[in-house]
Amino acid sequence: MGGASRHISVASFTNMFRYLLQGGDIETHWEMGTPVHTLKIRIDGYFNERQMKPLFFEGYIYAANLTPPDDFIARKGKFKSKAEETNDRIRNLRMIFKSGEWKNDNEIKKYMDVKEYSLV
Repeated sequence: MGGASRHISVASFTNMFRYLLQGGDIETHWEMGTPVHTLKIRIDGYFNERQMKPLFFEGYIYAANLTPPDDFIARKGKFKSKAEETNDRIRNLRMIFKSGEWKNDNEIKKYMDVKEYSLV
């Protein structure tokens, strides 16, 4: 069999999108999303009983429900059934997890309706 693999859990999604942090969990607000969190992960370890050089991952998570606010629990003047609500939440959930700088991600800028960023 091939080499061993390891996984790092950054977030989970059961009933709620939740970040798994060293100091405790943070739940996101379902209707509003996160929407963007940046993260830096440092991985320390040993290989052949020798300490390896730390590995780093820098990236971002975008998680938001893109359901329009006026369509969240009702449609055309009628309250949605729980099944309709759940289906819409799943269908309209957008999640992006990538390395790099989120400000360079055109998809996120489109979802957030961001034109340009300036540090001034």
